[in-house]
Amino acid sequence: MSKTETIKRYVLFVIGVFLMSMGTAIVTRTGLGTSPVSSIPYTLSLKFGLSLGAFTMAFNVLLIVLQIVILRKNFKPIQFLQVPVVLAFSVFMDVSMSLMSFINISFYPLRIVVLLLGCAVLALGVTLEVTANVVMLTGEAFVKAVSTVLKKDFGTMKIAIDATFTVLACILSLVLMGGVYGVREGTVVSALTVGMFAKFFTKRLAFLDAILSDRTGETAEEAPILRKAGANHIVITIGREFGSGGHLIGEMIAQRLGITFYDKEIIDMAAQESGLAPEYVAKNEQKMTNSLLYDLVMQNYAYSKEDMAPADALFQAQSKVIRTLAATEACVIVGRCAGQVLKDDPACFRIFVHANKEDRLQRIVNEYGISPVEAPEQLQKTDSRRATHYKRYTGMTWGLAENYHISIDSSVLGVDATVDQILDILGKWQPAAASNEAA
Repeated sequence: MSKTETIKRYVLFVIGVFLMSMGTAIVTRTGLGTSPVSSIPYTLSLKFGLSLGAFTMAFNVLLIVLQIVILRKNFKPIQFLQVPVVLAFSVFMDVSMSLMSFINISFYPLRIVVLLLGCAVLALGVTLEVTANVVMLTGEAFVKAVSTVLKKDFGTMKIAIDATFTVLACILSLVLMGGVYGVREGTVVSALTVGMFAKFFTKRLAFLDAILSDRTGETAEEAPILRKAGANHIVITIGREFGSGGHLIGEMIAQRLGITFYDKEIIDMAAQESGLAPEYVAKNEQKMTNSLLYDLVMQNYAYSKEDMAPADALFQAQSKVIRTLAATEACVIVGRCAGQVLKDDPACFRIFVHANKEDRLQRIVNEYGISPVEAPEQLQKTDSRRATHYKRYTGMTWGLAENYHISIDSSVLGVDATVDQILDILGKWQPAAASNEAA
């Protein structure tokens, strides 16, 4: 980094750390508990009278020592930068607690509102700190160290360690004060919402990366893969409802045009690109869930720029594979949000295949070997996961006609005639050069 970029990043980092202390102070002043990582320092401050900042300093120094013990020779000298950061955060904490001393609310619903405001401010600070990408805060660095040594997922370990801190704070409170003080519903709310707020802010503050960076253009890794010079070929993407025959239709189109067909083949390509096991890719692709537990794990990746949620890493790898395929050959690609990944490619023709429920159930029973009893639930579950996955990674509604060049009901004409219809439309749409090459 240049000197100018370094200064900008550290300024943003300091602002982020101050906002994190401010958010923590707001949450704490509601009297409904504090954030999990601050629960032990806050409990000790209630008993011994020293400031929250003082105990925050002591607790974070302990976490740095534990990192040295855990990582041993893998603890790099640059990680000692956590020490001045901890000092600054501790000072900011005392300043923020003093600034927020006016918060003294007895009306419970208003306390909840202020609590959520504090979580939002804390999340904004987290977002700025992660975006600055200069030093990882001690709490997250400790989680990173433990997850690295145990070879466990960062998001899962953050939940486990936050829960451990909270339980230890409760035990300390019981032993020292005979009751649970400093840990309340606000601690749980903070654990559940800060990551979600941070994810919200991250999307809307993505432009900060460009402001911070001195680079005028994208790096080779960041830039979308473009078509090779002089290449002129069509790429057809097919989204489909489960059981609509979209896979078979795509396969037949590829055969008729004499071009390559990609569906399951992308699993091995994405595994090689991402380093994830092919078994993991096959099991988890296009299967985004709405479960609270999954969302809780995924939100914790908002705390780290070094780690990426496995689902995000998988989508990024698949997207890179799709762009590479589109850049190098005429082909048909099924699923994986390919239409939106290639939305800026003028030679990409986007199709969505749907069908009536009766036909779909019959197909998944007769062709996929799913029992008639399980078929309705499997149909609903698969479509729901595909829709959620599409929404998460494109921000668009899965199956909405305006996201495709054509949306076609395979029940009306049957698979063979549907293929004929698509090819007829395709022949009228595609550029002449691409048509000649595909033929």
